[in-house]
Amino acid sequence: MRFWPLWLLVLTLGLSSCGASAPPLPPVAPNQANQILLLNELDGIGANSTITILAPALISESNTILAGALEPGAEPIAYQPVLSIPAQTLAITSNIAVLRINGVLKSPTELEPITVKPIEPTNISLGELNQNLAVYNNQVLRLNGTLLLKDQAALLVEEVGSGGVPTANAAQITVAQIPSQSPLIQQLPNQQGNIRYGPISLVGMLRGKTLHVFWVEAQP
Repeated sequence: MRFWPLWLLVLTLGLSSCGASAPPLPPVAPNQANQILLLNELDGIGANSTITILAPALISESNTILAGALEPGAEPIAYQPVLSIPAQTLAITSNIAVLRINGVLKSPTELEPITVKPIEPTNISLGELNQNLAVYNNQVLRLNGTLLLKDQAALLVEEVGSGGVPTANAAQITVAQIPSQSPLIQQLPNQQGNIRYGPISLVGMLRGKTLHVFWVEAQP
């Protein structure tokens, strides 16, 4: 993937029953409002449940791998968690896409698809997103901004000034799920203390007030 001072305090703060086992969860019904799942939300979903997953995917002729996050590049990397589905006939020219899949969870690592739909990210500014969080909840978005990264916690900021300080009233949103092993951490060109930052383009899904990363590309 080509996948960051008052402001230091704000960023640091923002980043900073019985023994009986619980009964198993019932199968999740398909196509229910607010039931679109991310891969990191599958814990407790029983085998043979019908679910709807939305995730980034590596697509090949023989197999499709859904990933918690992807690292684009000549040899794309899929980060955990991962889920495999059989090869599908899809009108996709790229080997990376965002897919919405309704199917049967056969095991923790395999999904039997019923329907598969490629999802095109919606291009939006951080300012517009901040004013319409409810409208864009559970949608796949593409945003540009400056990523400020401390350990694995991050903020996406609309605009920064000298030294990476967010400009007055700059829109921002919390970013989740930056893989700790991602080369992106070293690609971000600037550093202030233990915070790295730099311009990026991000594709992810909005969940409440947090963006869950599908992939991030560093910008020149």
